[in-house]
Amino acid sequence: MKIAIKYIITLFVLMLFLPLIANADTKKLRLQTYLTKLDVIPIGFVKAPAFAIMERRGVAVYEDGEVATYLMRGTGRFTPKGGTAEGFSQYTYNDGSTSVVKWQAQLVKKEGDKLMAVSGKGSYVSGTGRLKGIQGDMTFTGKYVTPYSKEKGMLGDMIVDVISNYTLPPK
Repeated sequence: MKIAIKYIITLFVLMLFLPLIANADTKKLRLQTYLTKLDVIPIGFVKAPAFAIMERRGVAVYEDGEVATYLMRGTGRFTPKGGTAEGFSQYTYNDGSTSVVKWQAQLVKKEGDKLMAVSGKGSYVSGTGRLKGIQGDMTFTGKYVTPYSKEKGMLGDMIVDVISNYTLPPK
């Protein structure tokens, strides 16, 4: 009798959570982005990082061939050797579906490097269309390809590799 009850409970739990497990997915993608807006406010009166408000646009290319437009808005604190940043990124897909990620990043300029590298993590905060109800997280690493120089017309191009782990609610 006890074995039968354990069997029924286990079967019930599997039936309850199996649809959630079946909708789990991991995707790898590469972001190619550039700065469209950058406002920097140096502290000036003490040795401290400069504050920045920024916007980036670009494209996300997934390993499976799917593409999305990319829009990022965030803030940061920077020194010539690196800094921290946080913000939100929106991915918009060809079918009109969107996902939004809240993220935090660290930027580091290593000894001998001319440009900074970036790494960080984020979590999904919303989705629309086929991504409505999305939950999960992502990690990312990347690097600047060009520096930012408004005067020279250089847009601070970046390449960022992302690993995204998420679930969608059952349909």
